[in-house]
Amino acid sequence: MKKVITIALAIAIAISCFGFASCGKQLTPYETVEAALAKNAELDCLEANQTIKMKMDMMGMSIEMPITGVMKATGIKSGNPVMYSKASTSMMGTTVDTEAYIEGDYIYLTTMGESYKAKASSLASDYDVLKDINSMLQLPPESVFEGVEPVKNEDGTTTYSFTMSEEDYLATYRPFFDSMSESLGVSGDESGLKIGNVAISLSIDKNGFVCGYDMSFNMEVSVTEMGTQMDIKCDVVCELDFVNIGGNVTITPPEGYKDFEEVDASVIG
Repeated sequence: MKKVITIALAIAIAISCFGFASCGKQLTPYETVEAALAKNAELDCLEANQTIKMKMDMMGMSIEMPITGVMKATGIKSGNPVMYSKASTSMMGTTVDTEAYIEGDYIYLTTMGESYKAKASSLASDYDVLKDINSMLQLPPESVFEGVEPVKNEDGTTTYSFTMSEEDYLATYRPFFDSMSESLGVSGDESGLKIGNVAISLSIDKNGFVCGYDMSFNMEVSVTEMGTQMDIKCDVVCELDFVNIGGNVTITPPEGYKDFEEVDASVIG
């Protein structure tokens, strides 16, 4: 009996050791985010909803400019993607809707009741949803994850939230920042342009994909227009939520898009 017990204990210990070995090293928040971003990068199609809220204070006025939209892309891995985006921009009581469909060398645009098509890669890049999404889905430096604790959400997702210095932010998200600063009519290299209060929240679903990416920051810049100096302060909040990750994405071309009037890119750029 004693020998049987000894053998049983040996087997139990062996099984326990195997179990611990199988579990492997637990990933850090940085490694988890890195793996999730890599999974998203392998997707052949995507669909995402985006909301950008911009509040600008200048010359005693406060102007809000919310932008809502949907972005879709298929055939990403083939190197010949088809892309679609629809954005609604509101400012001072006016809302402008813009739909863009990119197929092959052409971009097809519908805005303010008019439809056009143009053969211009430079114009297409302005509506490239892959470029826009990739400008956000960047991996911050490992140092910003120090002390970050994952938050388990009721929907099964896990959220990682952290702050960043201006230096780390610009090194990671420069293309996105340049896009935002261009919307203010200034260059990302404009003298005196400052960024602060950067906060990021990144959510990962149960399958290991990034499913949500929220970013907020503020900018301050002084510009001179017609001899008058203006100090502009802008608060930016950007929310990106992925839909049907890993599933099929359907893009329907605009009705009659092949017959859109062809114009030079400068006309609609």
